[in-house]
Amino acid sequence: MPYIENTKTSIRSPLARARGTGSARGGTHHWWLQRLTSVALIPLVLWLLSCIDCLVNPDYQQTIMWLSNPFVAIVMLLFIVFGFYHAALGMQVVFEDYVHNKLWKAGLLVLSHLAFFTMAVASIFALMVINFKIDPLQMI
Repeated sequence: MPYIENTKTSIRSPLARARGTGSARGGTHHWWLQRLTSVALIPLVLWLLSCIDCLVNPDYQQTIMWLSNPFVAIVMLLFIVFGFYHAALGMQVVFEDYVHNKLWKAGLLVLSHLAFFTMAVASIFALMVINFKIDPLQMI
């Protein structure tokens, strides 16, 4: 009779027992990052919602003046970084859970990460242009 491992002491699959490998232990890191960014976004979103009240119908100059405030710029920078990173983490989970074709999954992950990175860089660049009073047309 073949040896059968006690199922009460081991939850590893037969293939994992044969290979001697286990979990990659990467899921908890991703889970914690998503939770930390969501907690960081709570006060940032509340701050942004409280400021939107002042900017219901602003003109261009009012918006530029508001974003030129150093405190506003720093908080907006934090919102951009945490928001886009949290969105990228969330989309990664969606693609990993619901896209079953490995090629499509890899392509969508790369495209989504590139898209979120590009949007974050463009947002930060726009914030820098406003705060440092740079003329982007002279940069060309």
